[in-house]
Amino acid sequence: MRAFLGIPVPDDVKDKLFTLTEDLKGDYRGSWVKKDNYHITILFLGEIRKEFADDYSYQIEKVLDSTPPFDVALSGFSCFPSKKRPRVLFAGLSEGYEMCRSVYLQAAAVLPEKMQPENHKFRAHVTLARFNRHQPVIHDEVWRRNFMLTYKADSCVLYRSVLEREGAVYTPVSVINFNGAL
Repeated sequence: MRAFLGIPVPDDVKDKLFTLTEDLKGDYRGSWVKKDNYHITILFLGEIRKEFADDYSYQIEKVLDSTPPFDVALSGFSCFPSKKRPRVLFAGLSEGYEMCRSVYLQAAAVLPEKMQPENHKFRAHVTLARFNRHQPVIHDEVWRRNFMLTYKADSCVLYRSVLEREGAVYTPVSVINFNGAL
């Protein structure tokens, strides 16, 4: 199965984020992420076997057991790799980034050596859209949009990702609660 680790976004925040992007969809053609699929990306695992998913879930539950719930604030749009050549439009984090990075480092540490993430910079974000061949020029007013959506992150999820014609379908494989004291 194709899998990744992510921190879920609560439904009320998903609704608000969806509303913030609704008017952009007509101006910027791309593959817009379904509202139900919004999450903070922590670690992409790629193709894994079910047995590995079960074992990995157990391992990360042990290492994340002392992680406390933490505040997250989503604010502002940005993109990868650059604003001049956007391939991915996302909502960034203005609060909770360091805790997300800590979850990433702990989750990556229990991976087998052959699955260790390549040496790239970790960037916690919520993907909103992907652009392929026809990369749009995104107008400055998009980058200037101010919003702050806050919530308490209390778990991470190992998701199964199935690519379908209408877009990806994400199904939780296991939920790892953050139980540590604040």
